[in-house]
Amino acid sequence: VDPSHSWNSNNIATNVLLYHLQRHSDHHANPTRRYQTLRDFEESPVLPTGYAGMIVLALFPPIWRRVMDKRVIAHFDGDLSRANLHPRKRDRILAKHPVPVHEETVAVDDSAHSFTEEVLAARCPGCGYTYEVAAGNELEGFAAGTAWADIPDDWCCPDCGVREKVDFVPLAPSEAA
Repeated sequence: VDPSHSWNSNNIATNVLLYHLQRHSDHHANPTRRYQTLRDFEESPVLPTGYAGMIVLALFPPIWRRVMDKRVIAHFDGDLSRANLHPRKRDRILAKHPVPVHEETVAVDDSAHSFTEEVLAARCPGCGYTYEVAAGNELEGFAAGTAWADIPDDWCCPDCGVREKVDFVPLAPSEAA
């Protein structure tokens, strides 16, 4: 979990009354950090009002949608396929908000996840866990020397459990060391 996964509410009343609860994203990213020292992160999405205002908005779903839908779409750069959507509503929502196609993004994604060359190490973009071929991961059942190509496609990050193998970023030999 990183700070971009939960919403903050930078509101003075929320800050005073709820002991820095407005720094929600830092709490989720660093759960052992004391509430007095919670930080605000630029990459964290921000609610339009304090928690009291959001509770009132939630009482009126059409108003909630009008206010929040555009913020959620903006947070995911228009790609709601990256959001945690209800499985039964996923197809309908994605039909209403199709994934934007950016030529430059597609080109970057193709090269970033190109595993045509031998990969000696790959890093989880969520938590930073690095799988190194030389070390393997005995706890996951991969002996030292298990090639990246031999890791199953459905394998997910052992640290965060969120990212799958396809999300991992191959590292250059200089970065892996």
